Amino acid sequence: QDNLADVSIQLFRVNLVRGRGLLCNAVMKAQSSSEEWTRVFAALVAILNSKIPQIGELLIARLIHQFKAGFQGRNKASCQMACSFIAHLVNQHVVHEILALEILTVLLENYTDISVELAVDLTQQCGAHLMDVCKSGLISILDRF
Repeated sequence: QDNLADVSIQLFRVNLVRGRGLLCNAVMKAQSSSEEWTRVFAALVAILNSKIPQIGELLIARLIHQFKAGFQGRNKASCQMACSFIAHLVNQHVVHEILALEILTVLLENYTDISVELAVDLTQQCGAHLMDVCKSGLISILDRF
């Protein structure tokens, strides 16, 4: 956390536009191996996204793909990692809040024990931000279920 500025400056010295796929893979792999650092990785992505928005777009696309594949394959760990990272990216304003609301809707549509657990985790991680920004959307989703 302390050297986040130094790391971001060093990353801006390399060709991030060309290597954004490698960067996204590295960040996702690092986040999956140490989930307690998800906030730090999301902050790093937010810094990089402020200058090169293609990085955030690619990371979000890959996280959504990972979530869909994990949800369809009933892989709880994969879904949980993707949901956690997306929640922190929502908190960092890298991705719009509607994505978190859509994920909550998908998780609670045909709910199971695992999907409810994932929905609770997602709400715990970005629920305060959702209540500040789109309170009515979050309440309407939770009221339906």
